[in-house]
Amino acid sequence: MYDRGFSRIAYFSGLASIELFKERQRGYFKGLKRIRSDYEECICVAEGFSVEQGFEKTRALFQKKDVPDALIFDSHLLACGAMSFLSSYRPELLTKTGIASFGLYPWMTASQPNVLSIQQPEEAMAEASFELINEAITKTSFEAAKSLKFKAKLI
Repeated sequence: MYDRGFSRIAYFSGLASIELFKERQRGYFKGLKRIRSDYEECICVAEGFSVEQGFEKTRALFQKKDVPDALIFDSHLLACGAMSFLSSYRPELLTKTGIASFGLYPWMTASQPNVLSIQQPEEAMAEASFELINEAITKTSFEAAKSLKFKAKLI
């Protein structure tokens, strides 16, 4: 987002008690430090990732005095809600606000030039998850938890 001219970046994330979201939040704060941004807003979405939550959390954020110029979401559903809020209540900001989300809705990147999608290899992740669960069920001895990493594409 910074490379596209955005520096006031808010992040909508899941619970930090979940390792995936904790790691992404760590990356968000590390990125802010790297670009020397004076804006920091990490919004925890504990109620579930839905279009409605994206809409309401974005509404609350844009009621504050200090608003971001870009938004990053842990879910494309949250991003859809944010885009719905912006198009309904702040249409002048819809084309000016950078939006990035994990998960791919092809129409999102086609509908707005300032939208990025972080496409995860969902099928490979699902297969690996199944294998890990199957291993855990069928093994009689305890093994330490495995951590797998997958490469994502920026679209």
